[in-house]
Amino acid sequence: MSNEASGEIHSDAPNRFVCNFVVDGSVYSYTAIMALALPNITIKQATLKYSTPDDLTGTHDFKGTVGTDLALTISNGPTMAGKLAPPVIDPVAHINGNGVWSLTVLGE
Repeated sequence: MSNEASGEIHSDAPNRFVCNFVVDGSVYSYTAIMALALPNITIKQATLKYSTPDDLTGTHDFKGTVGTDLALTISNGPTMAGKLAPPVIDPVAHINGNGVWSLTVLGE
């Protein structure tokens, strides 16, 4: 994983969260559905690590943990991490599910 992008992650339903990252002037969004329902998740400064923008397309499974921090690994390689804004999840929850990438080109 040689590339890194900054962004944010937030819940929009108890079992769904959206991850938005700016890469080369475009917003890549990963919308994740998990089996476990959790309280709201808000991460204002998240980090995405990936090899190429091609990693940020399609539908892929994920797994990870969420507590004070979120650590997520997507099945095709990219990782996401960040510190939750209060309230945090206690005890730490192990999460997994499926998500789909979408792309918004800024300025269009």
